[in-house]
Amino acid sequence: MWALILLAVMPLGVHPAAPGAEASHFDWLGLLGRIFNSTVLFGTLIYILRKPLIRMLTQQSLDIKSDIERRETDLRQNAADLEAISARLAAVEDEIRQMLQSTEENGRAEMARLSEAGESEARRIQELTEAEIEQRLAKAMTQLRGRIADLVVEHFKHDASTFLTPEAQRRIIERNIDQAGKIDAGK
Repeated sequence: MWALILLAVMPLGVHPAAPGAEASHFDWLGLLGRIFNSTVLFGTLIYILRKPLIRMLTQQSLDIKSDIERRETDLRQNAADLEAISARLAAVEDEIRQMLQSTEENGRAEMARLSEAGESEARRIQELTEAEIEQRLAKAMTQLRGRIADLVVEHFKHDASTFLTPEAQRRIIERNIDQAGKIDAGK
């Protein structure tokens, strides 16, 4: 604003004297006219633009104030959000620790259960194996006894046919009849 005043006042009316004249003089009346004109011009401009200028400056001041308040609100909200996120992160870390601990406990419990189940299954398999061995042994013994009985019968048949002559058969029959008679007499 002062620059406009200086521009309006600058060409100050210093007139050089005519050739051969002694000195120049200063035009005070021109200076006062220019100051008056500048004052009227700027006064009128200020008077006309005062209300819009005040409104503009007031609005700009309100805008700046609302912007500052909005930024402070945003800053408080961001701080609250940051605290909430920090709390959630701490809760997540605690939850992860608890999950890890729970998983380790469950793993140990499952390992113990599997170990116990494995031992139980091993005992069951051993018992079944022993029972199967006993069954196979009993079957083998039965088969062996049958085979021995068959061999004895075969051997007896062979001996009977070889050593049992009709004369030996007659003596055996007579001896059995005598013994049967003694048994009947004893009753």
